[in-house]
Amino acid sequence: EDREIQDRTRRFVDEELIPWEEHAESNGGHIPDEEREKHHDRAIELATNDAERTFLTAQRAAAAGRAR
Repeated sequence: EDREIQDRTRRFVDEELIPWEEHAESNGGHIPDEEREKHHDRAIELATNDAERTFLTAQRAAAAGRAR
């Protein structure tokens, strides 16, 4: 199971995060809100347990509150 988690995480980083690295570096660390939301949604999907999902969901709510 640990190997599967590592593989899923590696694919997520390689396929979904790294392609945005250059964009973020040239834009003050920012990526489009829509893309950031997709990344966050995917991280929640990949969470391995309820505690991780709860943390990620709370983190999103806090970020949304700061954006207002």
